[in-house]
Amino acid sequence: MSDIIWLGNVYLIYSRYVIVLAATCTNDGQVPIRNLLLQQHNRARAAAVRKSDDQLSKLLVEGWEPVADSGFSVTSGPMLTRKNGPYSEFGFLATEAHLNPSGMVHGGAIMTLIDIVLGGAAREQLNIKGHVTIQLDIKFQSPANCGDFLQGQGRICRDTSSIVFLDGDVAVGPRVVASATGLWKKRRPPA
Repeated sequence: MSDIIWLGNVYLIYSRYVIVLAATCTNDGQVPIRNLLLQQHNRARAAAVRKSDDQLSKLLVEGWEPVADSGFSVTSGPMLTRKNGPYSEFGFLATEAHLNPSGMVHGGAIMTLIDIVLGGAAREQLNIKGHVTIQLDIKFQSPANCGDFLQGQGRICRDTSSIVFLDGDVAVGPRVVASATGLWKKRRPPA
C-alpha cells in the first residue's frame, strides 16, 4: 500500500520500501526549497527502514521467528515468537505503521499484542485448540516509540472447565508498557 501526499506543487509518494519524489520546478527553473526538505525527509525515512530491517535481522538471530498465522495478527505485525523456557513469548518491532498521531505506538497495537500474548498462553500452556477472548482489561503504564521491540508473555491464573483466567505484561526491555488480565472462553470442538 502506498501513500500519496500533494504538497502544493509536489507529490510525495511512499510505501514501506519505495520512496519517490515527483517535483515540479518554478517558472525560473529552480527547485523549490520545500522539495529539498522533502528529500531530507525521504533520506531519514529510508534510514529508518534500514534500521528497522537491521533490528529485525538481529531479532531473527536471537531466535525470534515470524508467527505462522494468516489472520489479523499478520496485518498488525509482523508478529514474532520464540520459546522462553517451556513457554512462548510474542512481540513486534514498532514501525511507523504502529504509531498514533502523537508519534507513539498506538494503544490498539499494544492491545492486539496483549490479546495474542494471553491467547497464546492459553493455547500453549493448556493445549487448548479453540478459545475466544471474552474480557480483556489493560493498564497502560508507559509509552512505546518507533523502533522499540515490544514483547510479552502470558500466565495462567486459573483454569475452569469453560473459562481460563490469564494475566501478562508487554514490555520494552525491562520497562513495562502495559499489563493486562483477561478471560478466555474455551470452545467445544465441532462434532
